[in-house]
Amino acid sequence: MINLLPYEVRQKYFHEYRTRRTIVLITLLCLLFTASTIVLVSMYMILYSDANTMETNYRGLEKRLADGGYSTITHEASDLHTKVNRILSFKKVQLFSDVRASLERTIDESVVISAMQFVRTENGGGTLSLTARVKDRKHALQWEDRLKSEPLFSGISIPTSSLIKNENIDIQLSFTVLPVSTTASL
Repeated sequence: MINLLPYEVRQKYFHEYRTRRTIVLITLLCLLFTASTIVLVSMYMILYSDANTMETNYRGLEKRLADGGYSTITHEASDLHTKVNRILSFKKVQLFSDVRASLERTIDESVVISAMQFVRTENGGGTLSLTARVKDRKHALQWEDRLKSEPLFSGISIPTSSLIKNENIDIQLSFTVLPVSTTASL
């Protein structure tokens, strides 16, 4: 490449180019410094307020303990223990997956369930409400027998009003799901 500019002009352009490049780099460094300062200051403010909150809570707890707040703390711990025991007691209740598995054992190709609702009761059982479409009356009665044969379910009966139609019968059932302790003894 042939450079037709005289040496002094070339040096002037290089100097201007280096000056502009330096200004751009300094500007970018300033922007980076500003952004990092903003992030660090905001993090400091958040952590500082959290530290103050923790310190205030610690002082409050110390004051409660010094004022004889052991009974209040013991009462709160007792309430928490009761809640934890209640949650852990749900291991003894019937899981919805068990209910669903038992229900699936009773279904064949002639039964299509369109809606299902399970409401748990305090004793560990619950109430299961179903909406289904059955192919015909014969299959509806067979499905009822299969539901009755499941040890997990009780109180099953298809309403006679559902059996008026001969084909494509829409059935709404609501029956009891027994708790684990009752089904384990069966």
